Amino acid sequence: MATPLDYLLISPASPYRGGITDSTHQLALALQDQGHQVQIWTFTKLYPEFLFPGSSQFSSAEPPQNLNIARRLHAYNPLQWWTVIQRIKKNPPKQIIFRYYTPFLAPCYGYIAKRLKSITSLCLLVDNWRPHESSLLDRQFIRYLKKNFDTYVTLSEAVAEELKSDNITNVGIGFHPIANDLPKPISKAKARRALGWPENQKIALFYGLVRPYKGLDLLLKAMTIAPAAQQNIHLAIVGEFYEPLERYTTFIRDHKLKDRTYLFPKFADDHYTQQVFSAADIIVLPYRSASQSGVLALAYHFEKPILATHHPGLAKPIKNDETGWICQPNSKSLSIGLNSCFETEIEDRINNIQQAKDQYSWRNFVTWMQHFLENSHGLISKNKLK
Repeated sequence: MATPLDYLLISPASPYRGGITDSTHQLALALQDQGHQVQIWTFTKLYPEFLFPGSSQFSSAEPPQNLNIARRLHAYNPLQWWTVIQRIKKNPPKQIIFRYYTPFLAPCYGYIAKRLKSITSLCLLVDNWRPHESSLLDRQFIRYLKKNFDTYVTLSEAVAEELKSDNITNVGIGFHPIANDLPKPISKAKARRALGWPENQKIALFYGLVRPYKGLDLLLKAMTIAPAAQQNIHLAIVGEFYEPLERYTTFIRDHKLKDRTYLFPKFADDHYTQQVFSAADIIVLPYRSASQSGVLALAYHFEKPILATHHPGLAKPIKNDETGWICQPNSKSLSIGLNSCFETEIEDRINNIQQAKDQYSWRNFVTWMQHFLENSHGLISKNKLK
């Protein structure tokens, strides 16, 4: 029999695109750097095309060279899940980590985990527990999931508290690491020249998928009311729209914001992400709800202060590290917050980010996670990691 893997990661990965994919790659690389044998099993089919609201599920980027990625799972075909189970049973890994972020994956993950929990250690790495946009089936899916895993790892205290409120134990509270492979920041002047943005203007950046809970509408309205309206603050909006773009372009036109708005309504690749983060003065997260955010990690990497609405997963690191400003999730508070950002010393926040960001490395996350998994009840009688 072949030597068992140390870790099998079940998650979206290349050729799928997005933050979950990128961070799964980073997790696998960090585990490999510590000497572990790692494989990623991703999906042959993830979302049906009619359910996917974006332009494409796939990335045009080259797949990572140093990772073992295999397309094994069909997310919504139960007839195929049994094949996956039998394949794992032939040579079970010491630890399986399932990457969970949407109730859509709960039936697949729960079915597989239920039939493997007697032979190996199972961890659910939870990005989001309670969905931002819920449906009637979500609670049923959560009940199905929580019966079948030994341990749960989160990327914020806010998500951990949600799990605990559902009477789930063995919850590890981690943090959202900063990717190792991001392009380095470039000078603000160089980035603005490349983008055609004015060099001496106050510019805030909204970045990421546009969905109702992200609060872009609150931020645009904040730009039209005092005190931000009097500050001539400009707003860059970069990200693919998962709701009608016309709703936003109409608001921009009707409120005469066109000359103060830079709109890129598409998925941003690494190069464009480097440019827009380097060009911005601050990053704004106007979310109506949030557990944590990969945008916050990007802001730390590019050393940009953050204005975020008051949700624990966002507010706690910003407050602890003194790297930005917190406001309430409404337009008036966002307007006051925008005004405050440009009236205070932004450079102090940048210095604090420079001091804080090293603690959010994938190396530190993996060291913590391994310690948690190795010492958690439920791993004791199974294949402990060595």
